[in-house]
Amino acid sequence: MQAKSGSEANLYEVIFPNGVFWKPVEGTYPRLNKESLLKAYDEGRLWFGKNGKNVPRLKKYLSEVKQGIITNSLWLNSEVGSTQGAKENLKKLIGQNIFETPKPEALLQKIIQIGTNEGDIILDYHLGSGTTCAVAHKMGRQYIGIEQMDYIENITCERLKKVIAGEQGGISKSVNWQGGGSFVYMELKEWNQKYMQDIQEANNTQTLLNIYEQMKKEAFFRYQIDISKFDDNQFSELSLNDQKKVLFQCLDKNHLYVNINEIEDTTYNISAEEQKLNKSFYKKI
Repeated sequence: MQAKSGSEANLYEVIFPNGVFWKPVEGTYPRLNKESLLKAYDEGRLWFGKNGKNVPRLKKYLSEVKQGIITNSLWLNSEVGSTQGAKENLKKLIGQNIFETPKPEALLQKIIQIGTNEGDIILDYHLGSGTTCAVAHKMGRQYIGIEQMDYIENITCERLKKVIAGEQGGISKSVNWQGGGSFVYMELKEWNQKYMQDIQEANNTQTLLNIYEQMKKEAFFRYQIDISKFDDNQFSELSLNDQKKVLFQCLDKNHLYVNINEIEDTTYNISAEEQKLNKSFYKKI
């Protein structure tokens, strides 16, 4: 006979005193063992739905919650707003619509209320129009937003400037927002990435050859590339699109940007002010 694992041994079925039959969904295991589940029933800690016959759920009382807010799974538009309302508010702020379904500020407010306290740091690594950071700012949270699209300067940063100026859209009135505060906008220090961009924008072979000459002086090449075998004549016979592909393949994609550990390397000409800012951000001072 083969012994069962701990999880398999904990599989069971139960008929509660109220007549409800229950067993775990196939492929899952119970959170509680049978004894603990029946004890929870005896203590009145199981809820079987309004009709008293649904799958049991474990109750948690407010007195047991040390921090945070208990919320319903279903949020209504009347509570958190709608994407249409958010779209109209965004158009008022920045004068254009480039997002079809922006998140309403009230939705982010509710999420931030549930998961954080004033002064906490909020991270949004798909910043978009900046709703998360705008709400965090109004609610007294710190924040870090990350975005790779070009609109961040004209859309996201401009929105946050208006937040600082005291704009009254979104949740402003509900939190009595009067403006104030600041934010810092930074871009990653490019290295190979600048060549990627130059290659993409080039419109003739000679420009690409000039870029390649500069790459040989400064860029990081993939270790498999032997630049001594590069033939200008063969390169020139390729189509412009294939020429770009060749140069793209030469570049080491692990060095698109400068690593923080190389901040003092004079190769990258990083100013003392930039070094101070980065060390402050990464808490290295």
